[in-house]
Amino acid sequence: MSTILVTTDFSELSENAAVYAAGLGQDKDCRLVLLHAYILPVSVTPSSINVVSDNDFHTAAMENMDKLETRLQNAGFRGEIRKIVKEGVLLEVMLETVQAEEPFLIVMATTGKGKFETLLIGSNTFNAIQEMHVPVMVVPKDAVYKPIKRIGVSCDFKHVKETVPNGLVKSFASFFKAELHFVNVDSGNQQYAMDAPAEYRDIKSEFPNEAMHFIKSKEITEGIDMFIRDVQIDCLMMFPRKHGLLTQIFGESNTRKIALHTHIPVLAIHK
Repeated sequence: MSTILVTTDFSELSENAAVYAAGLGQDKDCRLVLLHAYILPVSVTPSSINVVSDNDFHTAAMENMDKLETRLQNAGFRGEIRKIVKEGVLLEVMLETVQAEEPFLIVMATTGKGKFETLLIGSNTFNAIQEMHVPVMVVPKDAVYKPIKRIGVSCDFKHVKETVPNGLVKSFASFFKAELHFVNVDSGNQQYAMDAPAEYRDIKSEFPNEAMHFIKSKEITEGIDMFIRDVQIDCLMMFPRKHGLLTQIFGESNTRKIALHTHIPVLAIHK
């Protein structure tokens, strides 16, 4: 049985992501692993340093986990749910859990507690996208699960052989039983569709029957917004690099909100 790892800090955003993952898991007969990582708070006074009891903190977290499990079951999930609560930095705990549980997918919210109510990606999620070798699905605030029938695949036709994991792309399309729609946003008048450079031919040779969309737009993010709306995309697949389109849309240095596709998840995959 396939496993989906879901991180939660018990915020409404992260619990909504868990509900989305439960819909996906129920639809595809997966087990869920719910993960909460915490760092013990320390209070400092002029005369002492006090650390909250680990047992108390762990107990409270498990109570919240039980409530989340009930919420997922009430939402219709009938599969296995494993709950893990560990002290530690989230990214480090995630790496340990991935090694132990071997999920095929990680589901996270765009952001969690301690953030303003924006649709910007949180630092934990951004770090996970950059560091995890397992695909990460980022679920935005208002996402409501429905079967994924059309996957948009964002491709800039740069270093295709090094960055596009053809096997994983095909596997996810098969898993979701979804159509693939590749999209390139031409913000520099490069006219990829007509010129068909080597990078484009590499993609087309691997996916000869999949739709290819070419959009002209001054802003890449606006072009993707238009593509998602017009083609009715259910999930946007991206191949993050250290600095690239993912950073433009989600990066902490860019305070731009995602305009029109806030209701669909983003699936980040590394080769």
